[in-house]
Amino acid sequence: MYPIRVVAVFGWFLLMSPFVLLVSCLRPFKPANGTLYTRALGPVALWLLGLRLEVRGHEKIASAMPCVFLLNHQHLLDLFVVATFFPPRTVTIGKKSLAWVPLFGWIYLLSGHLLIDRGNRSRAVQTLDRAGDLLKARGLSVMVCPEGTRSRGRGLLPFKQGAFRLALMTGLPVQAWVVKPYDSPESPLRPQRRKVLVSILDPVPSTGDAESLAKRMHGAFENELARLASEK
Repeated sequence: MYPIRVVAVFGWFLLMSPFVLLVSCLRPFKPANGTLYTRALGPVALWLLGLRLEVRGHEKIASAMPCVFLLNHQHLLDLFVVATFFPPRTVTIGKKSLAWVPLFGWIYLLSGHLLIDRGNRSRAVQTLDRAGDLLKARGLSVMVCPEGTRSRGRGLLPFKQGAFRLALMTGLPVQAWVVKPYDSPESPLRPQRRKVLVSILDPVPSTGDAESLAKRMHGAFENELARLASEK
């Protein structure tokens, strides 16, 4: 059933993406486009994959906004997981090359998400500065994967400091979205358990410097991952 499930998810993506793209073209660069896309994509994709999502502390998200949300990034499956509860008026920061991905990348760009050139440090810093101004001016939240790449079963990777510089720049709190590791890192779309668990932690005020804040939040992720791992 695994190949059939994956093909079904891809089919759903191809079916609904043109509709969302059309809506996004009519109201370009609105975060509401991203909300529409995630609500259409995430729940159906998880259902087709036979996965059940449990989000603990979901109510903490709304009370923290606007906020810098942090997610431990493991695999492509994270996209479907986060899409099911991705909050409105929230953007993300993605690599510049995403804009060239057919359908998904175009919708991503038209949803007001921010694209960063990771190969050019000065441009990356400029993008973060613009992001800070945008968040403050429009009262938006931002979701960032502070590891900077997918861990692919290697455990929690070191955090880069960009997300924390952004939090300090804007004065927004940071909040951890901790996704319990999938059962099969090599093939997380077919875990042994059918439940995906996400733990939402309390928001943390952005104080100190970026390095100390990154270390503090990395420790919070490690502690929560260890606690989740102890559950049967």
